[in-house]
Amino acid sequence: MKIKIIILLIFTFLSHSSVIRANFSDDNLGTTGGQFLKLTKGVRPAGMGEAYCAVKGDINAIYSNPAGLAQIKNTQISAMHTLWFEEIFYEHFSAAVPTDIGVMALSLNYLGMSDIDKYNRYRVALDDKYRPYDILGYLSYATNLNDNFFGVNVFMLRSVIEDESASAYGADLGYIRNINEQIDAGLSIQNIGTTVKFRDEEDPLPLNIKAGMTYQPMESLLLAIDVNFPRDKASGVNAGGEYSYIINDLTLSTRAGYRTAPIDVHGGLSGLSVGGGVGYRGLFFDYAWVPYGDLDSTHRFSLSYRFSGENELK
Repeated sequence: MKIKIIILLIFTFLSHSSVIRANFSDDNLGTTGGQFLKLTKGVRPAGMGEAYCAVKGDINAIYSNPAGLAQIKNTQISAMHTLWFEEIFYEHFSAAVPTDIGVMALSLNYLGMSDIDKYNRYRVALDDKYRPYDILGYLSYATNLNDNFFGVNVFMLRSVIEDESASAYGADLGYIRNINEQIDAGLSIQNIGTTVKFRDEEDPLPLNIKAGMTYQPMESLLLAIDVNFPRDKASGVNAGGEYSYIINDLTLSTRAGYRTAPIDVHGGLSGLSVGGGVGYRGLFFDYAWVPYGDLDSTHRFSLSYRFSGENELK
């Protein structure tokens, strides 16, 4: 009971702290670099409104709270393809392996787009093209100590625009506490690291403080909520859920979520997300549809495999 009260007090503080709001607000829009770090890189989290800070046992925890990796019992691998805006796309591949000392994970991510025509200073098209891209790699470690889950990511980001490039290094720290059989609470500090520098322009990484809780009243239903405090915009709440129906070796999942932060920026249906998945034994295919109002919708697909036919929902 004392632990539950402490967790509730932490959430209350985070939601109302004027100190945090003064430093993490819309007044800081456009003041950070490394924007690729902010993109959701898992299809299941995207379908659940990115409310994933306290979700355990899934390889997608790399991107929201590495402490969630500690619950992985068998090797998992995952690959994702995302159709972003216009001709922009991004991909990732990740793998997590349990060991005697904890869970180790690796993730490689690529953001790219089609070729762009070059122009001279007089706006005359040249017979040449270039292709900007970002590469992001994570190494992760997580462990469980008496129902306390700890995790850490270290990462390297490299951004290339024509003949210019910039690199940054950073880390994420994560913690999840098992409150009881139905409730978990998590806290993650993301994107602690160096600056991103192009020529004389130098920007900090998009630091984010994330707190979240999950509630699983039954094996087939998972509900989640996160509160985010990013360095470069106002705080926001993410909420979502997943319902899964299991028939022998077949798993059918539906997901939905909502994010408060993007609404004022993009309008329309921005903030909503829906998705689902089909799993057979250890093989899972997932899809998520995430609209961004006037910017159009994004479509995300992933294929993952959990060795030994794992069928965990949490």
